[in-house]
Amino acid sequence: MAQLATPPSIPIHSTPPRPVAVIDIGATSVRMAIAEIHADGEVRTLDTLVQPVDLGREAFDVRRFSRGTIEKVAGILKKYQRVLQEYG
Repeated sequence: MAQLATPPSIPIHSTPPRPVAVIDIGATSVRMAIAEIHADGEVRTLDTLVQPVDLGREAFDVRRFSRGTIEKVAGILKKYQRVLQEYG
């Protein structure tokens, strides 16, 4: 008697991937990567953003950040927040 092949199992309760983000505030730029992490561990990059800043010079030369630099970084983070909201 021939045996029937068992169909591959599909998890019933698998959740769809949702976007996650990582923000790196570095010496010369503020970067953000947005990705989806799937249940099987696969990571799919959805978007990357880079905005230049001059934090390194102020941090190492003056040892403090000017108000203008702080406001610039805050503005970049607000823009990144709006982008993230578009991804849900």
